[in-house]
Amino acid sequence: HRFKLNADPRKWLPGQSVTVSQTVTLPAGISSGNYEVLLHLADPMASLHDRPEYAIQLANNNVWEANTGFNRLGHILTIERHARSH
Repeated sequence: HRFKLNADPRKWLPGQSVTVSQTVTLPAGISSGNYEVLLHLADPMASLHDRPEYAIQLANNNVWEANTGFNRLGHILTIERHARSH
C-alpha cells in the first residue's frame, strides 16, 4: 500500500534530522498482519519515477534497497482486525 506524504524532501538539509509526521487512512479491506514501513523518494519526472537508480537514497546504514529504490525505515506496522460483536 502506498501513501503520498505532505513532506517535501527538497527542503531537507544535509546533517539535519527530519521527522515526518502524518496521519493516513488505511484501506478498508487491509488484511491483518505486519507491514514494513518504507520511504520511496522517487524522481518526480514520470519517465524516471519508477527507476530505482533515480530515487533518493538516505545516508543511513542498511536502509537502501537498490533493486526497488526504497529506503527501509526499520519500523513494522501491525494491523489487527477484530470481529465486531452485535
